[in-house]
Amino acid sequence: MLITKFTPNTNVSLLMKNFQTKGNPFKLWIAIAILLLYSPVVTSQIGEVIWEDNFNTFNTDIWNPIEGDGCDIGLCGWGNAELEYYRGNNITIESIPGESGNNALVLEAKNESFGGSSFTSGKVDTDGNLSVQYGLIEIRMRTPNLDSGLWPAAWLLGTSNLSWPAKGEIDIMEMGHAVEERERQGHPGADINSYVGANAIFANEDGSVGSIAYDVGYNQPYVSSTSMADRFVTYRLYWEPTQMRYTIVDNGTEYDLYTGPLPLDPDGVTGVFNRPFFFLLNLAVGGNFTDAAAPGQVSAPLPAKLYIDYVRVSKWNGYGTVETDYGGLAEESGTFGVFTENTPTANELTFGNDGEIYVWGGTMQEGTTAPYEGSEVIAWETLNANSWFGGGISAIFGKDMSNYVENGSLKFRINIPADVSFRVGITDNFTNESFVNFPAGETKYGLTRNGQWGEVEIPLEDFAGLIAFQNINYMFAISSIDGSFPSTTFQFGVDDIVWEDGNGNTTVSVTGISVSPSNTSLSVGSTQQITATINPSGASNQNITWSSSNTSIATVSTDGLITAQAAGSATITATTADGNFTASTIVTVTTSGATFVPDPNKTYYIDNPHHGLRIGANGAQDPFTTSTSVTGESVTWKITPSTTDGYYYIDCIGGGSRPRMRGDNSAYTDMQATTSKGSWTKWKFTAGSVDGTFLLTTLGNTLPRLQINNVGETKMVTTASTGTWERFIISEAINTTSPSSIRIEAEDYAAMSGIQTETTTDTGGGLNVGYIDNGDWMDYTVDIPVSGTYTVDFRVASVPGSAAVQFIVDTAVLGTANIAPTGGWQEWTTVSTSVDLLAGTQTIRLFSPGQNFNINWFEITNGASSKDIEDNSTKDLSIASVYPVPAQNELNLSVSNPQEYTSLQVIDITGKLVMVQPSINSKLTSLNISELPQGIYFLKLFKANNSSELLRFAK
Repeated sequence: MLITKFTPNTNVSLLMKNFQTKGNPFKLWIAIAILLLYSPVVTSQIGEVIWEDNFNTFNTDIWNPIEGDGCDIGLCGWGNAELEYYRGNNITIESIPGESGNNALVLEAKNESFGGSSFTSGKVDTDGNLSVQYGLIEIRMRTPNLDSGLWPAAWLLGTSNLSWPAKGEIDIMEMGHAVEERERQGHPGADINSYVGANAIFANEDGSVGSIAYDVGYNQPYVSSTSMADRFVTYRLYWEPTQMRYTIVDNGTEYDLYTGPLPLDPDGVTGVFNRPFFFLLNLAVGGNFTDAAAPGQVSAPLPAKLYIDYVRVSKWNGYGTVETDYGGLAEESGTFGVFTENTPTANELTFGNDGEIYVWGGTMQEGTTAPYEGSEVIAWETLNANSWFGGGISAIFGKDMSNYVENGSLKFRINIPADVSFRVGITDNFTNESFVNFPAGETKYGLTRNGQWGEVEIPLEDFAGLIAFQNINYMFAISSIDGSFPSTTFQFGVDDIVWEDGNGNTTVSVTGISVSPSNTSLSVGSTQQITATINPSGASNQNITWSSSNTSIATVSTDGLITAQAAGSATITATTADGNFTASTIVTVTTSGATFVPDPNKTYYIDNPHHGLRIGANGAQDPFTTSTSVTGESVTWKITPSTTDGYYYIDCIGGGSRPRMRGDNSAYTDMQATTSKGSWTKWKFTAGSVDGTFLLTTLGNTLPRLQINNVGETKMVTTASTGTWERFIISEAINTTSPSSIRIEAEDYAAMSGIQTETTTDTGGGLNVGYIDNGDWMDYTVDIPVSGTYTVDFRVASVPGSAAVQFIVDTAVLGTANIAPTGGWQEWTTVSTSVDLLAGTQTIRLFSPGQNFNINWFEITNGASSKDIEDNSTKDLSIASVYPVPAQNELNLSVSNPQEYTSLQVIDITGKLVMVQPSINSKLTSLNISELPQGIYFLKLFKANNSSELLRFAK
């Protein structure tokens, strides 16, 4: 039976979007070449050893001795017409000849009849005991004289319960190839003991076998100048989420077994290699891949011993995990989500991780049935009339559902034509299955056959009998009924599929918490109720605790009532009892007429009531004054803390390149860039002699106090000056307030192409957008309050890391953020870019020029990114810029502090790396870009603190 993978989408998506071999292994290299073009440039690093076996003893807690010829599992000859019978007697630990004190695992092939086979040999695996996912795998081996008929191999199989080749196979080394294969690979004269290859095997989109070794343009087997019989070589697999590289180390020199690493696409046919695998080591005799199809054709000298000195796994580029006893399944309980979005669940399948959707036999394609709930649905359309159909959802590592047998039920929603007969079932991982029939037009298990969405609830005891509920494979399957095939093709949808244990155990875990409001201002003695919302709303444990960062400023009761105690600022935090998720509210406490504590999320006017003048800035070195009736960006100020000592920076929204107000120890106030730090830029607000007015005073000046004189000039005077010219009213600029940031959830798009949503584990819970490939996009309608430069922060996760996101308005790419590997699809980080935006409603497109990342939200922030706001008063910050823009033959990079930077890259608009500068040693670096074609490029600067900065230029 051919099984085709589908992934959930707004409707079930067409699969394998990036890596489609269509069953033809010779097309594979084209896809590989394309993916190699966009492979990220990284610094390779071998980390610590995380597991090894030096075979001083035979560890039966790790290694399973294999017995038999495969017939007991319906695979006589182990699927390759092999001639041996594997026996535990052929597995030993022995001293390595010529290496005193060093032992090895020995697998021995013997010319002896046993169990109906003409030969015996040895084979071991770690199935159920040890699995590996990513890392550097090294195996030191010594093969015997293979002549004709011996076939040693060191390889891995996927731990999933999928059938081969869908579970994946990684062949780190194979020897003993037939003469025909050596000739096909371009080595007709190669000696059998000098020729070694490697392979990766997977299921193509149509279910056929995909094998990279078939591609003679990509495969480059190693042919040694001397025989490898009876001497050690080391085989290596460099395995990370984005690629696998096979090598052999012979006499101290390392050789690649393919022309380049195999790129891994998590959404394509090679996505199977992003899962755990277990080890196998064996010495086969005869079979389809050798020149010995019959016992009389085996000419290799027997007995023959294969020595394995060690198997070792190390971290590689930060990746690599080894799990022991991975075959054990934890008992599930409560409501288990098979395919649902809105139903609260205790646990659920995660597609691409431990669950997959399959079509059987190519009998169906994507349909157009709208979802019953949420935005995703399994929507299928049958392909042939008067023919069978089938598909379902597999738990690819199995699920222990034994708690569900007695009182549990399988519940789902289905929309299927009333004249179609079908059956629904489940299967276990021991080849057992059980189905219940739904004849056409018949009401059963609550389903009314009216052609609309209906709810079905099947008691799981109706599936009992031979089903092993402790290891379920297909948690939901649907197919035709033999003898009742539909007379026409049709569409149907399935949604909201859950298992319920019926035991009253409906524990639903907390995934996040939010509070409202996120900030507030109170006067001393006043109170405000804060509301906490736990996600999901149906979470079992709704208990939270409240705390205050400074109880002398504000206290909070057990139910979230804040009481202001004294002037200042405090953070009120709610923490969930389940999961310790937190969310906070910032409380600013003031005393009427005495203290002013600016809210960094608001903007203000600074007015002198005596003169009726308002202070503004427009990019000149000096501020100006105008009537208090004037509004707009040039008279609107943002006031943010400089430190924790009560001093603030004062920046004009419309202040151009000089938005920061400061005193310069002269008689006049002046304006500087926001990079200007130090005592003269810090201001304190103290109460004036008239209620509601304030004195503005800098640090460190002999003339520290701000004043507007009788001709409207902004001046600096001594602190002895406290009269009407020095008293200011600070009022909120309500009509021109621009929010400090606009956060948009990624799933709140107005339009999209190619993407899907899924539940996120990021702080706050909810959904994220995932399955993002090259060319996918999302559109959002956003109201930009004021024109200016904004920082856009993207909350992203990526395993492969060949990803980027472009920020586009009116087809113009305003900014791009490259996305490095984060270590997992739910391991979140924030990347940024700067954009220039006009005020007003904008349609913003997020476009993917690369692939393989998730996005939870993005935030558009005035000026510096919120994640970068900190006390920089004592830092020598570097300012980086490029010129001329556009450039022709030479681009100049200017940095004020080259010690902050280590290297740079130039990346084109597609995300391709086109230039590397390994060091930045001076304040001015010139780059020769004469060979680059015209277009938009990005200059990525890498910093010594492991962060990076992105600049854009055009040629």
